[in-house]
Amino acid sequence: MNIKKIGFFLGPLLFVLTRYFTNFEGLSDEGNAVLASTLWIAVWWITEAIPIAATSLMPIILFP
Repeated sequence: MNIKKIGFFLGPLLFVLTRYFTNFEGLSDEGNAVLASTLWIAVWWITEAIPIAATSLMPIILFP
């Protein structure tokens, strides 16, 4: 299995684990959502699971 396939599945997995199963003291629910989204985007950016141009558009889709 190559690094792109691992990154493709690891990004959303980290999002779900961070968003729903971690609770950092002093971090609001919205802050936790931004942290989880950032992890997902970072994994896809580093592994280039999808083209970097498409990855850079994810905050526009996820943050509103």
